[in-house]
Amino acid sequence: MNRYDTAPDPFNKPVKVCRHLKEKVDRKVKIDPVPYVIGITDDYYTCSWLCMGCIEKYKVPKQGVFLFHLPASDDGDEHFVFLRNLNLDLSDIESCFDILGFKKADNLNNNPFEAIEGELTVYLDLNTFFLLSGITPTINDAYVRETLRVPFGSILM
Repeated sequence: MNRYDTAPDPFNKPVKVCRHLKEKVDRKVKIDPVPYVIGITDDYYTCSWLCMGCIEKYKVPKQGVFLFHLPASDDGDEHFVFLRNLNLDLSDIESCFDILGFKKADNLNNNPFEAIEGELTVYLDLNTFFLLSGITPTINDAYVRETLRVPFGSILM
């Protein structure tokens, strides 16, 4: 055995999941996870996964959610391609929320799904996650693209 036999796989990064998914994985049961994404840009984000029980409990859209911050100026919208096509007037934040279909909270850093964060307490081996969910990196990207885009600062209705 050489030192490379015990080296961690650099591409097998752990994935954050709710504890319910972890319990199913421990029993080697197939899982049907839903993405919970915090976006930095369209292509750079953190993705965690929730079970259907958490989706229902916390009223997360069934297709998952992609949370993002509205840019502070028109110069910042290049980070989110989907915002460019909406021609938002970022000087009028209230109208941005109306156009996007959300009600604005008093605090623009408000995470309308903050209660979920308490469920996302465990990590899974990425290969095990892919194996038991049937998700591949390509399917993962498709799931993220199909999530509901929700700006921070929104209030759930």
